[in-house]
Order: sequence, then C-alpha cells, then structure tokens
Amino acid sequence: GGAGERGELMEAKRYTAIAIVLHWAIAFAILFNLPLGFWMHGRAEHGEITDGVFRAFQLHKSIGLTVLTLSLVRLGWRLANPPPPLPPHMPAWERFAANATHWAFYALMIGLPLTGWLYVSAGWSIHDDAPLAVPTRFFGLFEVPHLFGLGSASTDVREEAADIAFNAHEFMAFAIIGLAVLHVVAALKHHLFDRDAVLAHIVPGLRAPGESEPAPKNPVRLGILGGGLGLVVVAAAILLFNVASFVGAPAPVAPPSTIEIAEPDAPLAPSITTPADPAAPAAPSAWTVDQRSS
Repeated sequence: GGAGERGELMEAKRYTAIAIVLHWAIAFAILFNLPLGFWMHGRAEHGEITDGVFRAFQLHKSIGLTVLTLSLVRLGWRLANPPPPLPPHMPAWERFAANATHWAFYALMIGLPLTGWLYVSAGWSIHDDAPLAVPTRFFGLFEVPHLFGLGSASTDVREEAADIAFNAHEFMAFAIIGLAVLHVVAALKHHLFDRDAVLAHIVPGLRAPGESEPAPKNPVRLGILGGGLGLVVVAAAILLFNVASFVGAPAPVAPPSTIEIAEPDAPLAPSITTPADPAAPAAPSAWTVDQRSS
C-alpha cells in the first residue's frame, strides 16, 4: 500500500502525459512556423510570387490553424488537470512572473494564428495594396472558411481589417519569440542553479537534480508519451522535407523578351552574288520570333 501511495503522489507532482505531448507538439509547430513565415514574408515583399512561395503560404496557414486547435485543447486540459505546484523556495515575485508568462503564452498561442486567419480572410495583400483572394486549404484536404464573412465585405473594410490583423500578427510573432527565450532561460535556471524539478516535470526521462530514485513506471503514461512524441517526430521530419523542397529551390528565370544577335569578330568570307530573279517574291522586311517554338 505504501508503494502505491508513493507512486500516486509522485505522479500528481508531474504533468500528465497528454499535457507533455501537447506542450512539445505546440512548441515545435511554433518554432517551425516562425522562420517559415519570415521567409515567405520577405519573398512577398520583393515581389517573388513563385510556386514555392505559394506552397509556403498554404503550409504556414495550415500549421497555424493546427497550433490554434492544439492550444485550445491544451488550455482546456490545463483547466481540467492543474499543473504541478511551483517549488516552495520560489519567492512571490517569481511565482507571479511564472504564472504571468504561462498565461501570456496561451494568449499568444491563440491570438497569433487567429490574427493570421483574420488577415487571410480579408483577402487583401498589404504588400501590393490590392485584393488577393486566395483560398486557405488545410494541408490540401479541405477549404477553411473566412472569418466574419470578410471575403464579401467592401474594399475599405477588407483593406483596414488586413492592415490591423497583419500588424497584430507581426507584433505577436516577435512577442512570442521574446517570451520563448525568457521561458527557456528560466527553465535552465531552475534546473542548473535552483536544482529543482521544474524542468524535469515537462521533459520526459529527465531526472530532477536532487531526485534519488526514478519515478515509478506507468505503462499507460509511457504509451501515451512514446506514441504522441513519436508522431511529433514523424510530423517534424515530413514538414522539414516538404519545406526543403521549395525553400532551397532557385527562383525561375523568366525567358528573355528580345533576342540579340552578336556580330562576328572576323569578317565573313565574300559571297558569290547572282542577279535577282524578277519572278521571285520579295524578301520580308521584318522578322518575328515565335517564343513557343524557338
């Protein structure tokens, strides 16, 4: 009986397996989507609208909607399953900062994809200041509807909504980068300097610095962790392979609109001329080049 109670007590002090899988799935999706978003934004600003850039936009939107869905699930799971308590040695200000950081993360994880969804729903390009009605297809499976019927709104409404949504989207992207850096630094500080179990709570297999024995093995927990994190690794490999196929590809070179004929360096040999046949048709006065067959 004592061993079982000790196992339940140690289990209650850790994040649930589902919470851990959701945490790392969302973390990877955001860290993957941020550089992809900056890359395609830079290409669009320079007018490079290629097949690769179009695919990047569709992939970026699909991953963003995935982050939104997983974040809502993660928030609901957290409310139903409270996280492990903070270490007792933490001062009040540090506890407040930790809680504020976590809730700010939820606000950004939900607000960032929502503002992106609002921007594409407006159907307006801030790069060209012109309408841009491009459907959003979730990983090519189905079309995602626009928010608030913006696709059929007036030009002024769409332009203003796109401008507000894009600026908010960009601000939140930089905010979540700063928050992520702060989050990682705080976790390492807890593990390396405070030597408590904060980081071990969320990293599978990591033992707290002062822990004398590992936590008891739970087959169900191990199965959820192994299966869930395995799916995250497989999805990461597929996404990286997909992105590598168009991010590193060179931009297509447009065919030349005119053909230049270089003059020969040496004079041509004199040709033998013959009197023109008066019955022969006159030579054309101008030449055109058929680009499709030439």
